[in-house]
Amino acid sequence: MTRTRIGLVGLIGGLLITSLPVTEAASSLSLSLTGFSGDSNQVATQMAVGAAGLNFFSTAGPQFSTNNNGSPDDPSDDFQELSNDDTVVFDANGAHLGSRFAGDGGRNYVRTNESDYATTAFVAEITFDAGDGQAVYFGLGSGDRALFGTPDWSTQLSSASFWPETNNDKFTRFRTQNDVNAFADTGVPGFSAGTHRMRMTFNPVASQLFAQIDTNYAGGPFVADATTTNFPISTATLFAADGWPTEPSRIFFGGDDGAVFRDLSIRVVPEPASVALAAMGVAMAVVAVRRRRS
Repeated sequence: MTRTRIGLVGLIGGLLITSLPVTEAASSLSLSLTGFSGDSNQVATQMAVGAAGLNFFSTAGPQFSTNNNGSPDDPSDDFQELSNDDTVVFDANGAHLGSRFAGDGGRNYVRTNESDYATTAFVAEITFDAGDGQAVYFGLGSGDRALFGTPDWSTQLSSASFWPETNNDKFTRFRTQNDVNAFADTGVPGFSAGTHRMRMTFNPVASQLFAQIDTNYAGGPFVADATTTNFPISTATLFAADGWPTEPSRIFFGGDDGAVFRDLSIRVVPEPASVALAAMGVAMAVVAVRRRRS
């Protein structure tokens, strides 16, 4: 009778463990981005980055177009010129975006392989070097290059992102779904060219994506600087039959003109109820094993 009772306890514990959502589909990630070499056009780099949990929106690299040299009726003086180059270059400083082609034509996005971060709470951070005029993007969505080279704008996808701008002392809060877009600005006093760190905090229960920034970041724990009119992006409308969670919700970053990114950190925050229930299941299983041995 005792053995039967222990077996039932062990079975209950096992059922609890296997049936609980203990491990989130979207998982935590920590990458310095300084250990890769080569660029996004090379298969070896693509494989190394992919194995680490990331991918690129585009691996097209340099693209050329025909310039008719001002004489469209005379093909003899036509020549090929570089029209864009979205290559992401890696070195000991991190990931360089748009270093080979200026402006929109150099923009690309590095995204997580896992594409369901809208289903869980998380805190994501990244450090970036940016000067005046360099575009920087950090967000949650598909991470596709779209209108003006910006993330997911003009698409039918659900997406929310933050766009730091040192030359305007602000970061823009952007939300889009089915090409319905909303913009708002958060002021960042004294936001100058240099090294900064950004944090995104996602609360799926409240449907809010919030951003903070640590300007002139020199390493160590994140310390948010004072900002103005800094409200969370409401993501409630991004969840729909034609939105999240069916559509991709990757964490992504990108930019242009040689903006550099490193030290990406994504920390998934488990639901308290799930953790408590999981702990109870583990405890019951441990008790059952101990009783078997005794």
